Amino acid sequence: MVAGLILSSCGKSGPPASTPKEAVGSFVKALQDGDMSALHSICTGTDAQFTSLQHLLDANKSMVRFKAVVTKKYADQGKPMVDGMGDSPIDDMSKSLQTADFKIDGDNATMVVKISTDKNPPKFHKDGSRWKLDLAGINANPDQERQGIAAAKAFDALSDKVEAGKYKDFNEFALDAQVQLNAAMGGH
Repeated sequence: MVAGLILSSCGKSGPPASTPKEAVGSFVKALQDGDMSALHSICTGTDAQFTSLQHLLDANKSMVRFKAVVTKKYADQGKPMVDGMGDSPIDDMSKSLQTADFKIDGDNATMVVKISTDKNPPKFHKDGSRWKLDLAGINANPDQERQGIAAAKAFDALSDKVEAGKYKDFNEFALDAQVQLNAAMGGH
């Protein structure tokens, strides 16, 4: 799970990453900032891998917006729904990375996340004096990616409707949210 989520974060501010840990910090910052330019500068991968990363950023942005819109409009009524959603995928990933260690072998490194059962941990390669995350070692799950794209669309549509005042009350909104998000996640 962490490997799939790690596709979403790299950062461009600060000096080049001189250690894999610094590369992860830059990656997380870029994810949190939604900065694809930074991700391109500190990660290596194919266009398809970067597209998957963009989908993760889009889903995260949509979820964060949805939570803010629901909190603003429905305050206490919306709080259980928002709290029940937990952290965004990027926030979850960031927390997991705080416990990461690295096994370094020359110009290659493998991340060891203590709370993960991931059988394909993220890998890093040294490019000159700079460490970069290798997206090739990360297996994006096509089903998760499709669900993320669908969830982002549902979050955006629901947020738009709330902001436009399309619901007569919280209950009407909550029912529509349940239907749309279940459909996005492949539920019935």
